[in-house]
Amino acid sequence: MRAIALILLAAGPALLPACRSSGADQAAADTAAPQPSAQPPAPQGAVLPAMPVIPAKAPPAVAAAATTPRAERFAALEKEHSEAMNAYFDLFRNAKSDAEMEEIAKTAKAPETKGFAQRARALLEEDATDLTAFQAAKWMLMNRIGPQAGAEDEPTEDALTGVLAILEQHHLERAELGDIAQTLGYEDAPAAQALLEKMSTKSPHREVRGKALGSLAQARKSQAENVAQMQQLGAAKAREEYGRWMGVGRVDELLAKDPAALEAETVALYERLKAEYGDIKTMPGTPYESTLGAQADSTLFEIRNLAIGKTAPEIEGQDVDGVAFKLSDYRGKVVMLDFWGFW
Repeated sequence: MRAIALILLAAGPALLPACRSSGADQAAADTAAPQPSAQPPAPQGAVLPAMPVIPAKAPPAVAAAATTPRAERFAALEKEHSEAMNAYFDLFRNAKSDAEMEEIAKTAKAPETKGFAQRARALLEEDATDLTAFQAAKWMLMNRIGPQAGAEDEPTEDALTGVLAILEQHHLERAELGDIAQTLGYEDAPAAQALLEKMSTKSPHREVRGKALGSLAQARKSQAENVAQMQQLGAAKAREEYGRWMGVGRVDELLAKDPAALEAETVALYERLKAEYGDIKTMPGTPYESTLGAQADSTLFEIRNLAIGKTAPEIEGQDVDGVAFKLSDYRGKVVMLDFWGFW
């Protein structure tokens, strides 16, 4: 939650009251919440980058230090972290006005992650292979914390790569790995896309393979959009705007890519998703229940019809005077479409 809290503060304190973190909320967010643009998967047949080796077991002296069952220790960690974050957000939620929230923001500090991170790392040092280790690694991934003992304020990509190494080496066959597929799809890091590629082909669980493939498609779509925007900005401006969060070297790599080729690859991935995994449900049992196939159709329609430079789809209706019209009646003219509604 540390990264999320920082983003919210940057966006403005008025946004904070709507946010609340809990174990259940986080599980739902893993499959539903949109996230930042990602790097696309490696091409079919490409050699994926190797992960650093993470020991499956810690030395006996370290493992013997824990007296409380591992699952209980992780549950306590997660509960305390959630409560601390909720208490922080409550400061803003309980404010009576925007002005009061602004005053709170001047002195309020998000809970420190260090203590929680040390406890999560200890669980992985003892045993990186069991379900508790998977849950700890997932928690660290969501909070951008690396697995190295004693490390503080690690670079984001290094932290991510270390956690992904644990997931790949010890948890690739877990059905629960599907819970983080969408999160990985929004990560602009080669290691995240490498793990998704392996999940989409090597997982013994069809649902995990489908979710991983969907995330690969989303990653490729995001990259195509980023490349198009960067090239419109120009190299200097793109390095300034995008380099702040993905690094100048990464920006230069993307500037060399062809947006049209990336879009074609995106379409191919979504078509494959429909054909092979279209029936797999997403968010089952909720008002937002759908399928991977329906999501693929929606995204393909967007790519083919709603992207900048595409011809807008036909719209028919009545104007404010009740006169029938079609959007195509105004072809060649500048048109502003104002969509609104009540929810």
